[in-house]
Amino acid sequence: MRSIYVYLNILLLSSLSIIFISFGAWYFVEANHEVEELMDAELAQWARMGAALFAQETSTKTYEHLAEHLIASYQMTQVHSKTVQHKYEKKLLLSVWNAQGERLFPPHQVQSLQNIQPQHLQAQIIHTGFAWKHEAQDTWRTFTLYDQQDALWIRAAQRADIRGELVEKITLQISLPLLLILPLSWLSIHFGLRTGLAPLARLSQGVAQQNTQQLLPLQLDLPQELTGLQHAFNQFITDLDAAFARERRFTADAAHELRTPLAALKIHLQNAQQAPDQTHSDQSIQAALEGARRLQHLIEQMLTLARSEAAASYLETPHSNLALNTWLSGFLAEYYPLACQSGHELHLATPEQEIYIGFDHHDLALLVRNALDNACKYTPKGTDIDIQLTANSAHALLTIQDQGQSLTTADLQRLGERFVRLQPHTASGSGLGISIMQTLMRKYSQADLSFALTPQGGLKVSMCLPYANQQTSLDCHNQVKA
Repeated sequence: MRSIYVYLNILLLSSLSIIFISFGAWYFVEANHEVEELMDAELAQWARMGAALFAQETSTKTYEHLAEHLIASYQMTQVHSKTVQHKYEKKLLLSVWNAQGERLFPPHQVQSLQNIQPQHLQAQIIHTGFAWKHEAQDTWRTFTLYDQQDALWIRAAQRADIRGELVEKITLQISLPLLLILPLSWLSIHFGLRTGLAPLARLSQGVAQQNTQQLLPLQLDLPQELTGLQHAFNQFITDLDAAFARERRFTADAAHELRTPLAALKIHLQNAQQAPDQTHSDQSIQAALEGARRLQHLIEQMLTLARSEAAASYLETPHSNLALNTWLSGFLAEYYPLACQSGHELHLATPEQEIYIGFDHHDLALLVRNALDNACKYTPKGTDIDIQLTANSAHALLTIQDQGQSLTTADLQRLGERFVRLQPHTASGSGLGISIMQTLMRKYSQADLSFALTPQGGLKVSMCLPYANQQTSLDCHNQVKA
């Protein structure tokens, strides 16, 4: 996997280099164009000055005298070449012809100027304006004009390498700062990326330091773009830590709660094996079967609780609507034989209008079954269990009330503790039923479960159930108390 730092470095430096090269090429073209126009203007101005200089019927002697004066001036400047002579002097030429094509300046008689006057530039004038002329190894830029008043052709010529050197110098002067800026830009990009990616490195280091024995939320000072990632990671490790805690708790519960039933089961089987007669063997086998049944029930309750805790860690809103009146009537019809077997009567009271709730029917079945199982186990035979369904503007309320568990206020506070049986001698059980109910209710953010003592000493279980598609939060607990 490529490094983000390396990738951004390559991308930014490549982009910056392309920009600088493109700018340099564009500037070279523009500078060349501007130098061409500027020097063409000077060339034209020089030719017009020459036309003014040679006007008014200048004689041949005058041309010769002017040429000799130029030669003398040139020879004198060689003595002080570093101060008054310029290296481009021999690359600038001025020539004059008459209308018949005879060259007037520089005169043929002045041989000292012939070595700097290319032969091609002495050819017959055929047009005016700017032109490029090639002479041996040199290229010349010329400007030719015709003075009609004096019948003279004047041509100013300039060697092309003057222009090239000037453009190169201008471009070089611009390019050198750009070449210096490029490494400085790289340093800026380097430190900028290091600084900008430092929060990501801290976040990565914080994640790498996590271990399954101690998962701690990250509390890093991060830029806005990474706060969402940190929040999501913290939520993830919180859920993961809760999952590990559930796993450890389940393992500890299994090791603690299953040891005694398994030991008892082993003893009953050993007694059956060593029984002196068939009667004692049958009694031990029957005790072993009863112990196996209780052990199976305990394991099923523990697994149900573990699944409920895992599901309750994610609040969810069911997508299906449950017709509570119809569902409750059908469920109680199936449960009625079990209630009769334990010696209890079920009484159901529901409103005429159907109530629709947003609740999973499997979860609701576990809730109602556990509440009814507790009522049947811990109340005297022959008593009634009342199931009532009511509704108001906020929620549906399902209550299950028994008669006579003889609980105290202190017992009420301990409801929901794992493996705690408040009346261990009354009936068998695992002590997980109410814990399962409370865990299932945490799965729904708008539902609530509460317990209260009745004046007759019984227990009243109240379930606040949200209506289907309900979005507002409920304070069910306070309404149940009222």
